[in-house]
Amino acid sequence: MQARAEALKLLLTTLRSRRAEAQASYVQPFREALEELGPVLHPEGFAVEVAPDLSIVSRSVGGLPVPLEGLSTGAREQLSVLSRLAVAKVVDADEGMPVVLDIIGVIGTAAMLWVGGHIVIKGL
Repeated sequence: MQARAEALKLLLTTLRSRRAEAQASYVQPFREALEELGPVLHPEGFAVEVAPDLSIVSRSVGGLPVPLEGLSTGAREQLSVLSRLAVAKVVDADEGMPVVLDIIGVIGTAAMLWVGGHIVIKGL
């Protein structure tokens, strides 16, 4: 029983180590993909800090870093969409991969366009 427990402990340690190595190997390509996509929203300069677990720690626009928690809900949603697109790009740089966006994001965008369009039409 002791030998089995030791084997399981070794397996768990090895798997955790390999997972950490794999995540670390994706941090730079993920950050680079995000920073390549970011100027679409922020042409004045866009950078992100990515943690070893591939979470976004902060976003900088025009050289001013803002922690993720300090961003508006809309800015966090933008980063979420950019993250999905960046992952698709990292997985297959040539052809990408299908990206499924949350239905709430699509509905939210449609609602913003509807309300914004209504304001523009009424304001004319």
